[in-house]
Amino acid sequence: MGWSVVGVDASADQFRVAGRQARPVVAGLVQADAARLPVRAGSCPLVVSAFTHTDVEDFASLAREARRVLEADGRFIYLGLHPCFTGPFAEQPRADGARVVHPGYARPGWQTGGPGSVAGGLTSRVGFRHLPIARILNDVLEADLRVCHVEEAGTTELPEWLALVAQA
Repeated sequence: MGWSVVGVDASADQFRVAGRQARPVVAGLVQADAARLPVRAGSCPLVVSAFTHTDVEDFASLAREARRVLEADGRFIYLGLHPCFTGPFAEQPRADGARVVHPGYARPGWQTGGPGSVAGGLTSRVGFRHLPIARILNDVLEADLRVCHVEEAGTTELPEWLALVAQA
């Protein structure tokens, strides 16, 4: 489509990994906070955010910033772990494929463990910001973005991924 792709990450470690793997697809890499993009307002036809609601302190700020940099009718695409079925409150699939969602799902915030955390896994070592699905969708809507499409997908009968498309 002739677009220039710019990758953004606040993590110095992730920024280094991206620098080794992103070329030649990405026109530029910028180490920055997703809530304060070094991009002119209304200059982007598309903003893609992947796996951020579990890592950023304030997803609402990220959604507002995406809206700020989108051109008129621009699109915001979000992909992340499904907050209900993949996270600290959902047990890993049992032998019969069933999952159990434990109390606490509706409470947003930083988690360092829970029934869905693998002992010694990433969540138990570094933490995980939990946002219920309603909070994610409302943050996008409150950023003055119109949700056009939502998908829940995965390799099991229960969704593992949440994807949405919103328009400025």
